[in-house]
Amino acid sequence: MTQRPVSIVTVTRDGLFFTRLLVARVRHTVARRDYEIITLGQGSRDGTQTWAGRQPDVRLLRQRHWFPRRDHGHGEAAELGAEAARYPYVVLLDSDAHPVGADWLNNSVDQLDQGHPLAGAVFRSPHQGNPHGWYVHPHFMAFRRADLGKLI
Repeated sequence: MTQRPVSIVTVTRDGLFFTRLLVARVRHTVARRDYEIITLGQGSRDGTQTWAGRQPDVRLLRQRHWFPRRDHGHGEAAELGAEAARYPYVVLLDSDAHPVGADWLNNSVDQLDQGHPLAGAVFRSPHQGNPHGWYVHPHFMAFRRADLGKLI
């Protein structure tokens, strides 16, 4: 199977340690695949944005505020990063959910097709209103950029 080019999106705020670890792990596991890392910085004061801005394979997007009118703006920030993706396949990856296996993209992004438009970590929980008892948790989620705003 062909290794698909991928845009990896992470949202960070004062997460320099985890962001550096994520970038190092992506570099170590991405092999020869074309990729970009999009870091959506949200006003970090710990040097995260400065460090990310100096990395050749990291594209830094800045969001000045933490979506103050919402309870949790992480999803909205991740969506902004996905919209800015250069490649047709996108991975949302929390900065503290770094990849460990070398085959993580082969087992997720490279398996996406019409019948399997979403890949990621399955979270099992009896959330109210969810009749299935499970969902794909967004701390690691792979999808086709074309599905953003439709299925995703």
